[in-house]
Amino acid sequence: MKQNYKYIFGPVPSRRFGLSLGIDLLGSKICSMDCIYCEVGRTSNLTMKRDEYVPAGEVLDELRNFLETNSEKPDYITFSGMGEPTLHSGIGYIIDRIHEMTDIPVCVLTNSTTITNEEVFNALLRADVVVPSLDALNSNSIKKLNKPVEGLDFTKIVEKLSEFKKAFKGRLLIEILFVKGINDNESELEVLTKAVNIIHPDGLQIHTVARPSMSGHADPVSDEFLEYARNYFSISSSKIDDFNKINKNNFITDEDLIVSLLKVRSCHFQEILDSTGITEVKLKKLLDGLNNKGEIRKINFNDITYYKITGSK
Repeated sequence: MKQNYKYIFGPVPSRRFGLSLGIDLLGSKICSMDCIYCEVGRTSNLTMKRDEYVPAGEVLDELRNFLETNSEKPDYITFSGMGEPTLHSGIGYIIDRIHEMTDIPVCVLTNSTTITNEEVFNALLRADVVVPSLDALNSNSIKKLNKPVEGLDFTKIVEKLSEFKKAFKGRLLIEILFVKGINDNESELEVLTKAVNIIHPDGLQIHTVARPSMSGHADPVSDEFLEYARNYFSISSSKIDDFNKINKNNFITDEDLIVSLLKVRSCHFQEILDSTGITEVKLKKLLDGLNNKGEIRKINFNDITYYKITGSK
């Protein structure tokens, strides 16, 4: 019988990390930013306050149950979910306990804003892969794109990321997302390149808006600009795995796999097809069935039909 979890989701196919088991440490959209491109939704609690937003013990119990009841391992355990995971005050403790449970590498996706906090800095050192985002450094672009809490010093954030890279024994990948009309300009590329050269990450993830945002005001840049941006940086972007290389997992049913994927992000038909390995004919029937049951809905973005979980804004 399928186990329902509150704090873990998936595993879901990830372009960057193969089959990824997600952990949500927040329970709602708690973040230090309110990015206009966010697929999860608008930030309901814009804050830098760290707290035990969900019980660490319950998160670990769910993960332990998953690992004990599923024989095949995901490629990564990834902290992502509803907001900024490092705002959970127990993230370092949770990472340590995960390492005691399993040898599956731990990845943390972060918006970089908390790295100047020494407790966060030390907690992230315990992970195997850390992916900080750094979309813009000019103040006007940051305000339009990321809408962060007041008082952040991005010069100090870059300096601290550089310090972190020197101390970190794992892989540090910087993620940059470009949005048309906001950070797709020479000025932003120049300051971002300087920051990347200061930090010296192991790789870059350079991309653009690929799915509908909750704000509806984030448009993708062109492929030509992305290629130009990649060439602009002095280090190459790291390899992104092709979805087609990821085999369908056997942890959950086909319907559950689709729902788990759409809980993380909206997808169009071809993405779901490539991600799950379900045949085209069967996938059409499954999507129609889920839509008829009201579990998912369709939305249009840039003349493409995407599927989303019902109830997401």
